[in-house]
Amino acid sequence: MATIKVIGSSSKGNSYVITSNGHNLIVELGCNFKEVLKAVDYDLESVAGALCTHRHSDHASYVPKALEYQIPVYGNEDVVDKYTYVHCLTQKYRYSIGKFKVQCIKVPHNALCYSFIIKCPSGEKILFATDLSKFNYKVSGCDVIMMEANYDEDIIYEALARGEVVRSQSENHLEIKDCLKAVERCVDKNTQLIILLHLSDGYSDEKRFQKMVHKATGKRVCVAHAGQVYEINESDF
Repeated sequence: MATIKVIGSSSKGNSYVITSNGHNLIVELGCNFKEVLKAVDYDLESVAGALCTHRHSDHASYVPKALEYQIPVYGNEDVVDKYTYVHCLTQKYRYSIGKFKVQCIKVPHNALCYSFIIKCPSGEKILFATDLSKFNYKVSGCDVIMMEANYDEDIIYEALARGEVVRSQSENHLEIKDCLKAVERCVDKNTQLIILLHLSDGYSDEKRFQKMVHKATGKRVCVAHAGQVYEINESDF
């Protein structure tokens, strides 16, 4: 069995902890590090490492703190350029980070950004994708799909019609209809849970997004909020 703990999932900060067979993998370092330590029960020896999708502060601002605690941090070359002593990841290889297996997928964003395919020590497979404008890959056999569902373009059009000034999201974040296409492409008989990530405070609709994805996939769908814990088991298929 594996668990996924949500520490934060918004523009204010993103961080998650995946626990499997007593081993912890931190994904994103954008939240107060005290909360990260709490999520791993202050057991630093259990932490295999920390992954960062990209260099933006809401995903990587606590990289120095993780390094201070001697936690190995892994990221792309942009993250390495910004923070000393980070291990550089590329798409060319599959990596062993402690007992976890990790593969990187480059995705479009306004900074070099990777999504991750994570294989847990207990066998569960997790797709993690956030801060991207498109996800055109088919990743099969995932027990959990963690996918950004940042905004709804219809809500933005309504805001513009009211005269509001809206920062463009289209090149940086995943719109709900594109999220739906990505999830439908990857979901299969193995999929137990879909977790929607990084919803915009002003331009999303949590309940409607959940209903849309559940209707299209028939799977359990949740929206990530700080403090949530999800338990998953390796699929029998």
